[in-house]
Amino acid sequence: MFPNKQTTRAACVARYGAIDFVSGHWGRQHEWMTTIEINPADFPNWVVDAHGHPHVASIYCNKDMAGPLVAALKSVHDKGLGNVLKLYDGCFNIRKVRGSTAFSAHAYGLAIDLNADDNNLGATHGGFYNNPEFVKCFTDQGFAWGGNFHGRKDPMHFSYCFEG
Repeated sequence: MFPNKQTTRAACVARYGAIDFVSGHWGRQHEWMTTIEINPADFPNWVVDAHGHPHVASIYCNKDMAGPLVAALKSVHDKGLGNVLKLYDGCFNIRKVRGSTAFSAHAYGLAIDLNADDNNLGATHGGFYNNPEFVKCFTDQGFAWGGNFHGRKDPMHFSYCFEG
């Protein structure tokens, strides 16, 4: 459906260019990133909290992930699962995987973290494990869900690339 999903870290570097992790600089960032605007009417509990403070109005992500992300969010909305979406915990962040020398999918804006408070790194139950229909909205669009990772589970994490 969305043909630009990269299946290896090497494929990411070949398509998007290398990242200098010492300086935290990605020279081709301007070529590959875009901003998705979030409609508050579609996600009222996510965009604005109970006190009227904004949570997220836009998401800065890789252009290759933008279409699948919009489609996943539309599916969440269309299935009436918007109330499951509480916190936006980040997308683009030039960094390596925690405890590793490999770059994170976040370094290329190809991953998004959601509801981190309820989906802690390493968790194997609760949170999105209790909402498989929500997870399916993302996996149906080609995202890998961190709750399905073979090693350390990362249930807040949805990536549109090599992870899985």
